[in-house]
Amino acid sequence: MAVFFVRPGESTSEVENHVRRVAGDGIQLRRLQSGEPTPRSSTDSEAFETLDRSIREVFRESVVAPSLLVGNVDARHFASLSDHVYRFTPIEVDPESVKQLHGTNERIGIEAYVDVIRFYDRLIRNSCG
Repeated sequence: MAVFFVRPGESTSEVENHVRRVAGDGIQLRRLQSGEPTPRSSTDSEAFETLDRSIREVFRESVVAPSLLVGNVDARHFASLSDHVYRFTPIEVDPESVKQLHGTNERIGIEAYVDVIRFYDRLIRNSCG
């Protein structure tokens, strides 16, 4: 079994066609689950500027830059509501704390939790003008 994550701007059909071309005849493909990638959200918008400002106010040492988030788990539910769906989790992680995410006894530290609250407070306040 192989798992593929479809890049923004591509489709599941394009990935399937590519696999067929590369693997040649004799391969049998079966989709167990599929979904198209959500569209990219603009970094040239008031929404992104508000997010950027909120991040920098709480995480002062951080550099804010767009990137690709593999998974697309929750964003697909919001894509029809807004053109500005940003995939961001306001948690600073280091190699040790990464081990605590998405596993048995999943957790974040108290200081990280306080930063999450501070971030959402800033984001709400900055969004209100």
